Amino acid sequence: MAAEPLPNAPPPRLETRHLVLRPWTADDAPALRHVVLHNLGHLQAWMPWATPEAHERVVEVAERLRGFAADFAAGRDWSYVMLDRVDGALVGAVGLHRRGGPDALEIGYWIRADRSGRGLVTEAVTALADAVFETCDVARLEIRCDPRNERSAAVARRAGFRHVTTLHGDTRATGEPRDTMVWERQRETPRAAPAPCRFDVVALDADDTLWHNETLFTATQTRFRELLAPYHDIEHIDRRLYETETRNLRHFGYGVKGFTLSMIETAIELTEARIGGAEIRQILDLGREMLSAPVELLDGVAETVETLAESYRLVLVTKGDLFDQESKLARSRVGDRFSAVEIVSEKDARTYAAVMARQRVEPARFVMVGNSLRSDVLPVLEAGGAAVYIPYHVTWAHERVDDVALAGRVFAQLESIRDLPAWLAHA
Repeated sequence: MAAEPLPNAPPPRLETRHLVLRPWTADDAPALRHVVLHNLGHLQAWMPWATPEAHERVVEVAERLRGFAADFAAGRDWSYVMLDRVDGALVGAVGLHRRGGPDALEIGYWIRADRSGRGLVTEAVTALADAVFETCDVARLEIRCDPRNERSAAVARRAGFRHVTTLHGDTRATGEPRDTMVWERQRETPRAAPAPCRFDVVALDADDTLWHNETLFTATQTRFRELLAPYHDIEHIDRRLYETETRNLRHFGYGVKGFTLSMIETAIELTEARIGGAEIRQILDLGREMLSAPVELLDGVAETVETLAESYRLVLVTKGDLFDQESKLARSRVGDRFSAVEIVSEKDARTYAAVMARQRVEPARFVMVGNSLRSDVLPVLEAGGAAVYIPYHVTWAHERVDDVALAGRVFAQLESIRDLPAWLAHA
């Protein structure tokens, strides 16, 4: 027998900071079909309905959505599509279902892969739960998920739900026995309202902010000195290499490839072209070793990025060689937590203004976090944003600035990236 409609139904539309929630319509069928078919690997582990067969024909998808709309209008079941407030894109779905008993509703949700890790599901679930307790006569809400689905469990926890039990051998969701975590939020224990966030976008530098980089250059430069030791003293070699690097930045840009070319040029000049092919090959090998070196995250980066992604839109802003930076990000294991990646040739005020424009964020709602005063702090302040400086124990000479340049500049300085979430919460 179908459940009786609730006397007071959930709201037909909700708007949150980043989302619009509204009932499905048949017109959403093409977008839903596209999202599901392009996210099968992401969805099928937890969503039995996410099959290519069920989404092959738009007309059949549209018919199911008409059913969702009819149930919503009749007060039997409430399925909402999640839309991005900025671009209107279909992000995912959240729904209220009559599965938890006469005094309860169950919340279900899913999100497409490229929008996950940004806190959007938590935002939708929290808003919907608050609205239900405001408008509907229910005593509690439930969320059920597989214990292996850590992200789904994290959503329940962040939205103020309490883990009450784990059902072993449960068959309700999939028809096959599995363990199911049951989370509950009761009317008399509402979730405390979160403090408003000052920033919409938290931008992070990569090299020496997320992973070690300058130490690799320093170790390579030591080996370069040893190669040229028969020709000049260490101080002279270092000075000439830095001069060559600085001169070549406008030609080769930042990164390992430009550094390797500068080492070759310096070697030719300091040996008056007497250096042989074998030594040039050694320098090329040094460059290749740098490009293939493991990506070693700084202490606390993995946990901090995971935490920040729950509440903020994260953007990676780094300068250097496109191929090298993309490769390091892919190997870093934190790349999927960023909503956008900006690999730029230079970090100046114009660059940051362009990044803010592309990310559709006001300068006052943008904060840059990095280890370089020259690249990650001063130009961001000039562009109207905020900055957080987290020093690295080694600084390339080109990135150093004197005290005069810092006079009157207001920015935060933290000892570790682990301190960043607390600073953002009270900024």
